[in-house]
Amino acid sequence: MTARTLLATFALTLVLSPALLASTECPYGKLKWADFQGTPPAGSPHDAETSSGAGMGDMGFDVKQPTPGNYEATLTDIKTSSTFSKRESWVTPGTETPALLEHEQYHLDISEYWARQLDKLLRAVVGKGTTAQAAADDASAKADDAYDACLKDCDALQKAYDKATDHSMDAVKQAEWCKKIGDLLNPPKPLKDVGEGDGGVDSSADGQDIESGGDIDSFHCEGTPFFDPALFGAHVQLPVLSWSGYFMDSMNPQLIPAEG
Repeated sequence: MTARTLLATFALTLVLSPALLASTECPYGKLKWADFQGTPPAGSPHDAETSSGAGMGDMGFDVKQPTPGNYEATLTDIKTSSTFSKRESWVTPGTETPALLEHEQYHLDISEYWARQLDKLLRAVVGKGTTAQAAADDASAKADDAYDACLKDCDALQKAYDKATDHSMDAVKQAEWCKKIGDLLNPPKPLKDVGEGDGGVDSSADGQDIESGGDIDSFHCEGTPFFDPALFGAHVQLPVLSWSGYFMDSMNPQLIPAEG
């Protein structure tokens, strides 16, 4: 299969050949204003534009015959990545603020997220056919479909990000989207083990919703207990509560009354 690269910008999506991008693109990482080497278009209402995308490289096939007359093909040597185009990205001189650069960085982060999603989709591809070639062709077509789906979803998320934040002008929404995109790239681990005591703990199958009643002596995060020194030797009486949110920088999970 030949390599394909997609580029998602503020207003539209472009598809450029790998040969054209080779001398002007840089891999995913921390952006700096020196990376924005394009020329600002006359009359643009925006101060900067990021041209980034997710692409897939050349891949091979692993074809097997589970039963006579039936072949299955999976993809091998899967390589996906997000890139930033220096040639297509630009900033208006005099507007290079840290806040604007942060906004542009999250455009690239969105592309990185969809590069990772594309990798997952490609690894799940199974082509089928009555011959080895037919199975490989089916796998190739499904890989193209996965690529096109990620292209569409990446472009939609880029536009939603700009619309919600008013192209970085709404500081409150920008902060919300910074967290949202950050959680897409690095999902926080949920607090899986909550509570010790005579009340017991009930949790959903996926561990996301945890309810506990009775006396709680301590909290645990992945087997590590933590305590409030002021409560040593004491019991904390709590009603039936549901844990909500993520265990990240704080040692205090958010507990809210259960509905109903």
